[in-house]
Amino acid sequence: GNVPFWFSDTGVAWSSAYILMQWYLYQYYGDERLLEEQYTSLQRWIDSIEKDHGTDKPYIISGPYGDWVAPYQYGPSPLTVQKLRISEMVNTAYYQYGVSLMSRIARVLGRTEDVDRYTQWAQNIAQAMNQRYFDPASETYNGGFPAPYLQTPNAFALFLNIVPEDKKPAVIRHLLQDILVDKKGHLNTGFPGTKVLMEILPQLGHADVAYTILTRRDYPSWFYHILAYNATTIPEDWSGNTPLNFPDPRHVGGTRNHPAFGSVGAYFYKYLAGIQTDPQAVAFKHIIIKPHIEGDLTYARADYDSIRGPIACHWQKQDDSLIMDVTIPANSTASINVPLFNLKNVTIRENDKIVWADGKFSPGSPGITSARPQDKYVTFETGSGTYHFSITANSEN
Repeated sequence: GNVPFWFSDTGVAWSSAYILMQWYLYQYYGDERLLEEQYTSLQRWIDSIEKDHGTDKPYIISGPYGDWVAPYQYGPSPLTVQKLRISEMVNTAYYQYGVSLMSRIARVLGRTEDVDRYTQWAQNIAQAMNQRYFDPASETYNGGFPAPYLQTPNAFALFLNIVPEDKKPAVIRHLLQDILVDKKGHLNTGFPGTKVLMEILPQLGHADVAYTILTRRDYPSWFYHILAYNATTIPEDWSGNTPLNFPDPRHVGGTRNHPAFGSVGAYFYKYLAGIQTDPQAVAFKHIIIKPHIEGDLTYARADYDSIRGPIACHWQKQDDSLIMDVTIPANSTASINVPLFNLKNVTIRENDKIVWADGKFSPGSPGITSARPQDKYVTFETGSGTYHFSITANSEN
């Protein structure tokens, strides 16, 4: 009875773990039985959201938790109107995402009528979000109230793909401007915002901006905790052990070992090392390998023990060459994207056999069936096996 209400109910942003877990398990393990077993219960959860958390505006959801412990966003009270309005957009965003996932789950299970119903439902939520949170004058998403620029509402709008196509370039431009110029390479996101920000930047072709955020050393950043007080775990709040930001002084730093900002680990695996699932071929039936070589990073090594067997990508860069070792498990195929990192006249060898030269694929290496240039990569289609690529070239100069 004495628990403050903002801790008594986590809202949709937290409870949506229910549907996210089902979807991730399907994506990574390919077992439809869990989706089938949980389907009716998932429907009840979706149906309950507006009933339990709805506002006087259709499709808009309230909730106590939102962009939890985002830096520079709170007044002296944890219940400021500003915080609650940010929470509203974050909870509504998870509502929209959950309904969108229901349409995908229905499609997997062959429930055609539900696919149409949930697809339309998700579109209705997206339209309501655009009406309430998008400011045409500034071409930004403001979280539902006049305020200085916030990264989280804009990152969520891009992540959910609800931004009108003609407005998307401006929304992206303002986001990059805020990160790189106004915030000098820093984020200003909390639990939910950080996860989607570090996910959407690489998807939009800006993995380098995500790397800039990752490598900041002053507050707010991951390195700040290490340098400020020799942290060996990731704390709940960006301020960690130091009383910089948390709205309630009795809760300075929160817990000292917290999983939420550990979501950055996905960036290491999916983008720096480049091990990704193919959304069209779940359970790693087809694997995408696409490492991003950013900043002064000279090597990355990642191994993942998938349901089909070990997947690995290890790369090491020198000034004008790259070595890249990739392992693809049995009964899987892969698109291995070999990065060119601004090199010209590239020659690519696999186990000392030339597989790409003079802009053309050279067949004959076992397991590699084709290759094509794609942006700053050469994409090789392969079967299972272990591949050793070496890339050499003259630089642009």
